[in-house]
Amino acid sequence: MGISADELKLLVLEKIQEMGFTLEEDGTLSVHLADKESVRQLHEPACRIELALRQEWLKENLPNYLPFFANGAEVIPDRIDPVLVEVTNEYQHGLFIGLWTIVALTGAAPELA
Repeated sequence: MGISADELKLLVLEKIQEMGFTLEEDGTLSVHLADKESVRQLHEPACRIELALRQEWLKENLPNYLPFFANGAEVIPDRIDPVLVEVTNEYQHGLFIGLWTIVALTGAAPELA
């Protein structure tokens, strides 16, 4: 026994309303995000999925990249002097794409706004 198109439509509409979206009369979706916390809550389900998808990668690669990350007590903001570095090999790609994505998804990234 499957689900009908109407039932599926209702389930989707309920879910998007739970996420804070409003279905406008013209059929478009809109969302009112009052603050950064609202944005975080909106993205939280997608972040959980992304982290779950990356678990195997983390298990295999985290020990190789962990030395590049400081804990909070080790960070001295006045001594940070960022520079652009071109990603030229797989190791750098893993460091940048893999871990930066994880850091950003978990909320450990610095505030940019």
